[in-house]
Amino acid sequence: MLETAKKEEEHRNGLIRQMQIRNLYPRLVGNVNGKEINYTINKHEISIGWANDNDFVLPFDTVSSHHAKIVFNGENFEIFDLESTNHVIVNGKIVTQKSLKNTDMIGLGEVILTIFI
Repeated sequence: MLETAKKEEEHRNGLIRQMQIRNLYPRLVGNVNGKEINYTINKHEISIGWANDNDFVLPFDTVSSHHAKIVFNGENFEIFDLESTNHVIVNGKIVTQKSLKNTDMIGLGEVILTIFI
């Protein structure tokens, strides 16, 4: 058990080092009800939702408490729907998992974000 945790931590640290070396710090940018949203991804995995225990908190009624997560897999960033009520939409299509590209449009309930990688 301890060895598994150590391997997971080494893997996580390796992904963080890759992000640092490659200067990969994508930004999520949007505008909701006149409020500008700007979030820089600085970890290999972030959670998104209205609950305060998320990395990126979006306090909107149509966003689920734990709506989605974005993960750096060593090659690219992927978004995963965490069984949200209003789905994750990328470029107009409902997805459960999708690799993200620069300027993809991400819909999380009423919130529309553009990712800049």
